Amino acid sequence: MKKVLLREVLDEKMRTKPDTHYIQRLQKAVDSETEFTLSVFKDTGRLMWVNQFDADYPDQTIHEDCTDVMVYIGGLNIQMLKSGAWFLYLGQDEYYNDEIFPLEKILFDYAKQEFKL
Repeated sequence: MKKVLLREVLDEKMRTKPDTHYIQRLQKAVDSETEFTLSVFKDTGRLMWVNQFDADYPDQTIHEDCTDVMVYIGGLNIQMLKSGAWFLYLGQDEYYNDEIFPLEKILFDYAKQEFKL
């Protein structure tokens, strides 16, 4: 997990406006050698406006009704729609829910496989 978190720190530092609080949270997890749990994954989440997300992650797909995006490590994201529902897109699979928590669990399981943690 340390390697993935350090990569995220470097990616954030390279942004035009790095989020220093985010960098500190990640660095704290690296220093403490914390196990990659759902709680640690959730702690990497940051809420962004859709235009900020689009600027920071131009290769990501954005739902046409997206207003805000909860972004996690590696650019993984869950999008807030105009209806108030949350939307998760993973490859060919799409998930909708009125609550973000079930989608975070799905995304966490995906992140563990994707980052081989």
